[in-house]
Amino acid sequence: MAVRLKWPNDLVVGERKLGGILIEADADVARVGVGINLTTSPLGDAACLLDLGVRADRDALVRAIHSEVVAQESEAGILDSYRARSATLGRRVRVDVTADRTVAGCAVGIDALGRLLIETQDGVDVVSCGDCLHAPVVS
Repeated sequence: MAVRLKWPNDLVVGERKLGGILIEADADVARVGVGINLTTSPLGDAACLLDLGVRADRDALVRAIHSEVVAQESEAGILDSYRARSATLGRRVRVDVTADRTVAGCAVGIDALGRLLIETQDGVDVVSCGDCLHAPVVS
């Protein structure tokens, strides 16, 4: 079971959402919140660890996540780690940026600011936020 990152902040197993990450910045401090479905799936197509055959102790899981975050030595290391675990890069995506703006194409990168780079018919479009939908995977 590989947990991957769906841009910008979802934790996914396959195409099922397992949780999410929220970051709130205030001056020079960032607060990170992680929500993981341990025993129940709040949405019909979501996943939880118990459904995946994993029984997790919440406190041990929090300690493990903290250790992984602290182990990253730099912002570049965190970004490289994010890219390596991305379920979005290399996929056809559609990002609903606003009610009036949708960007569709192939997700080709994530820049140093965490923005998604999407190759469209008109070139590379840089998206900083939005609802990202992956095209179905064809085997």
